[in-house]
Amino acid sequence: MDPVALVRAHGLVAPRSLLLDAGATPWQIEKALTDRRLFRVRRAWYAVPDAPADLVRAVRVGGSLTAVSAAGRAGLWTIDDGLLHVSVPRNAARLRSPDDRRTPLGDDSDRVCVHWRRVPGATTRLIEPLPSALIHALECQPEEHAIALLDSAMDKGLVTRRELEIAFGDLAPRYRDALSRADGRAQSGTETLVRLRLRARGIRVRIQVEVGPDRVDLLVGERLVIECLSREHHTGVENYARDRSRELRMVDGGYLQLTLSYEQVMFQWPEVERVILRRLADRDHLWPRTRS
Repeated sequence: MDPVALVRAHGLVAPRSLLLDAGATPWQIEKALTDRRLFRVRRAWYAVPDAPADLVRAVRVGGSLTAVSAAGRAGLWTIDDGLLHVSVPRNAARLRSPDDRRTPLGDDSDRVCVHWRRVPGATTRLIEPLPSALIHALECQPEEHAIALLDSAMDKGLVTRRELEIAFGDLAPRYRDALSRADGRAQSGTETLVRLRLRARGIRVRIQVEVGPDRVDLLVGERLVIECLSREHHTGVENYARDRSRELRMVDGGYLQLTLSYEQVMFQWPEVERVILRRLADRDHLWPRTRS
């Protein structure tokens, strides 16, 4: 068996044991290394030259991608914290620098966050299963960011609430509390963050509410509509026209609409919150007939 083809079939990085078990010979492996069709990631692990850097670096450390590093690969909404998140066995030894297999894993300069697997033993996985990766995210991320990951995973159909309940079942109460506040209907991380922040203030917020022919992200009270733009939102001609028509219908129906950009939610929240609280204090979120 061609070891290069076997490595590609495994996900572009593979252990020596897998290649030998599939029929590759030591001579074939060494020949592929000599010909530079493979390179050595760490002891008994190999990769093809075009293997993704994050996978190579995680294996070089001695584990698998997890937490936000794995979530980003799955297409989930994430906030990049600048770290490589790696899951390793509880008995792992000889962890290496992600950039040099000859150098032990060092201090913060390596920018690696190590997560210890709950299940003992080595694995050939390159990426942690999603429920485990989400548990690891809750270990190291701000809670609202981790809940946004839970929302995103359920919204995309990559995991069910029941699967998460089983995975979180024997964990500390804070994990189950985070899951209880997750909602798979949320369609963007910014929507999740706004929902959590307002509810933390004791404000009643409904999500994905049908208002006439439209579905809105958040509805506060009876008439305050909050739309949350994602980082990827584009204002092309078609989107722009659709958004303006939507806003016109909201105003015509007597609703107040507040459209928040990614930057406003992430970096200007105190100012945004002040505006929302003022509108609530003035009872603008209620229809005139019910304000008294």
